[in-house]
Parts: sequence; structure tokens; C-alpha cells
Amino acid sequence: MTVTAPQPIPFFSAVADFASGKDTPRDFLERCLTRLEEFEPAVGAFVCHDSAAARAAADGSSERWRGGRPYTMKIPRPFYAICPSPL
Repeated sequence: MTVTAPQPIPFFSAVADFASGKDTPRDFLERCLTRLEEFEPAVGAFVCHDSAAARAAADGSSERWRGGRPYTMKIPRPFYAICPSPL
């Protein structure tokens, strides 16, 4: 199996589309999960993840964006990236 390099899907690039209603955090997450399923077997970057919790958080975020209050400090973070090199 030949695996191509995954292209980044930057969250901050999607924020304008969330604000305009062109995209939602849930749809963005689903694209990310599709990429995770595609590349994770070859990459092996995640020890575990909780897709159900991520979907619930994305649904809550989508609702906040629709209501005009997109940000909160109480957002759960079901996915964490661990970078092996110093940032």
C-alpha cells in the first residue's frame, strides 16, 4: 500500500467559514476523522482517541457558532496532539 503524505487541515483557516455558516465545526471534525482513519494505520500517531466525545464537542461548538457565541474557555478537548520535537 502506498501512502501519500497527509496534507494539514488547519482549524484557524476554517474559522471564517464557521462565522459565515459556510462550514461547521462538526463538518470540519468529520473531515479530520476521515483523514485520521485513512492515515493513522500507517502513521501510528495516536494511542487513543474518543470520536464520540469529539463529535459531541463539535456539535456544541457548531451550536455556539450558530448562536453567535463561538468561543468559551470551557470547551472540552477530546483530541490532543503530542509533538516529539520542541516547539
